[in-house]
Amino acid sequence: MKKPRPDYPSRSNRTVNTIILPVTLLQNERELPTFALLDSGTEGSAFIDYAWVSEKNIAVKKIPNPIILYRFNGDAMSAIRYYAIIDMRT
Repeated sequence: MKKPRPDYPSRSNRTVNTIILPVTLLQNERELPTFALLDSGTEGSAFIDYAWVSEKNIAVKKIPNPIILYRFNGDAMSAIRYYAIIDMRT
């Protein structure tokens, strides 16, 4: 039986130029139905909210040297400190 997907984000909560796809994340035979924001500018990496990862008990590993993220104007914003290996299917 197919698991129900979470509620689709309402049009009022997103901009016109976004593409949001329903996906299922897979880790250790667990399936987590959710949504993914398509970003054609990424290069083989994807970002996921740490609070959501913690809430869903997704296994993470600590990065030895955190990666600092910068805003478009050059200001430091936050750091990537953990990573997870997750398969995704549409």
